[in-house]
Amino acid sequence: MDTFTIVEAKEKLAELVERAARGEDVRIVDPVGHAVDLKAVQPPRSVEEASRRVGRLKGKRQLGHLTDKMTVPARLMEPMDADELRDWYGDDA
Repeated sequence: MDTFTIVEAKEKLAELVERAARGEDVRIVDPVGHAVDLKAVQPPRSVEEASRRVGRLKGKRQLGHLTDKMTVPARLMEPMDADELRDWYGDDA
């Protein structure tokens, strides 16, 4: 694995990206000792694959069948009292 400082990486960024894209291991370190490895990722094969398609979930089971039967308790929609607000926001609220 080749290791580069941040200064070197700034000067050779395009080269390092190409090397990582070819599968080479490239590490960049800072003066404090933090390190990152450059890693190639596969881009989507086409724009269509990366975008949402209408109807792609058609025929698949969704949560609608559960939420139709659920009811929300009225208490859930009421404002919080002072004790609940204190619990929610902490003692200084």
